[in-house]
Formats: sequence, structure tokens, C-alpha cells
Amino acid sequence: MADDEPEVNEEEGGLSPQLIVVTDENFDGLYNDQNKLVVSAVVTQKCKYCTEIIPFLSQVAGKTEDFPNAVFLLIDGDAAPEAARKMKVSTVPLFTFSLKGEVLETFSGSNTEKFTGLLKNSYHKRNEKMKEEDAAVAAAAAEAAEAAKADEEAAGEEEEG
Repeated sequence: MADDEPEVNEEEGGLSPQLIVVTDENFDGLYNDQNKLVVSAVVTQKCKYCTEIIPFLSQVAGKTEDFPNAVFLLIDGDAAPEAARKMKVSTVPLFTFSLKGEVLETFSGSNTEKFTGLLKNSYHKRNEKMKEEDAAVAAAAAEAAEAAKADEEAAGEEEEG
């Protein structure tokens, strides 16, 4: 196997181990990952386009160095109907790109170029949102430290007076 080819999980029909097969039971915990871009693919076995896109999706998911802060979910709408219902599926294949349960992008079809473009765009959005959150947390921590210092100084002045 070449270095740039992802490993495949023979137990999951040759899928990359990074492409997580979703069940109704594990959907909520996986879909609502708090810090990663969640790339969800809803498919059915009877859909020709679905079966054609799955190997591509598996290959993309296996390239973890390209998208280290992404998790790839494969939802078989027939095997996990509750998960598909929560995704509000009206057609397959359906792809959603979400962060913290908020959908950033969605599309239906088997156009790999469109998928790749949306993945890159969504991954960029994820990184920007996480930077904003990190900056907000840092600002709040600095503000709290400043307030604590002011309280400490006020308490020291009271003790002196």
C-alpha cells in the first residue's frame, strides 16, 4: 500500500477506520462533537450514487493529515432510520458539514469536486469559529484576572485603612 493511501477496515466492507458507521444509538454523541467539523453522509444501499460515492468518502476520511479536526460519519438511512430522520433527509446521498450541531453546508449528489470544495470551505469556517471562540475565552480570562487583581487591591487597601 502506498503511503498516501488510507488503510481500510475490512470488517466494515473495506471502509477507512476514520469513516465511522453510525447507528441510531451512537448518532447524537457523534453528530454533536463540540470541537470538530462533522461531515455526515446519509446513504442507502439501493441508491446507485450512494454506493459510488462511499469509496471516495472513505478515502477522504482516511487522509487525517488533511483534516485533523474533522470526523466523518456514514449513516445508512435503512439501517439507522432514526438518525436519518434527525438529519431531515429528503434525498440521498445527503452530505452535511456541521459544527456543534449547527449545519454550515449541505448538499445532495455525487459530485466529488463539489463535495471537496464544500469540505474545504466548511473546514475553514470551523477553524475560524474555533479561533473566535479561543479569543473570546482568552479575553474573558484576562477580564476575570483583571477583576480579581482589582478586588485583591481593594481588599489590601481596606486592610491598610
